[in-house]
Amino acid sequence: MRLFYLVFLIFFIGCKDTSKSPQIKDNVDTISKVTQQKDKHKPKRHRKGKEQGSCNKNCLKSGGKKCKHKQKKENDSIKEVYRQIGLKYSRTTQQILGSNLTNAIIKKGPEGAVEFCNTRATVITDSLSLNYKAKIRRVSDKARNTLNKATEQELAYISNYKQDLVAGDSLVAVVEIKETGVDFYYPITTNALCLQCHGKPDEDINSSTLSEIKKYYPQDEALNYKVNELRGLWAITFNK
Repeated sequence: MRLFYLVFLIFFIGCKDTSKSPQIKDNVDTISKVTQQKDKHKPKRHRKGKEQGSCNKNCLKSGGKKCKHKQKKENDSIKEVYRQIGLKYSRTTQQILGSNLTNAIIKKGPEGAVEFCNTRATVITDSLSLNYKAKIRRVSDKARNTLNKATEQELAYISNYKQDLVAGDSLVAVVEIKETGVDFYYPITTNALCLQCHGKPDEDINSSTLSEIKKYYPQDEALNYKVNELRGLWAITFNK
């Protein structure tokens, strides 16, 4: 009798556990699916190290609001905008000066070019400065007009550009953003046309042209250039 009762009890418990297993399993599966759906829509936590590449907490500025790499990228974007403005001013001025210079050469030869540069070039540059509300200058370490002598800072840029030119590197405009405005510097290089007035005397420059140069520019230093050498800089200042 006791044996029968023990067998019955084992059988009953076994049946009870077996009957409830599928239901428990279904409940577990349901809870798991709901949890996965919630996790799927849960906002992902921002991970600075992953999102910003090499960035970490050490590269954040005081207050931790902005990464210095992101700040540099923003500054570079602003500089590019100002660089394009400076290039527009310098190229437009160069185009107008070049067109007038060519006409002077056609009419009077290289001697006419010397006269044009002395009497008209500065007037044209100043008028464009007024139009753009900027200060447009051409400066050199070997100035023909004493008013165009480069400052110490400009001489440093000229030296750097000369090294880049010799090394065959690209000549890239320099942009400096200051509280008072923007300073823009861009190199001026020589071509074959330039040598008629800035080349080697009695070889590139004829005697009559040389005479005109001495007449208008008694303190001239802008001689003995060759093609593709650094003649000077565009030095332009404008508002932010």
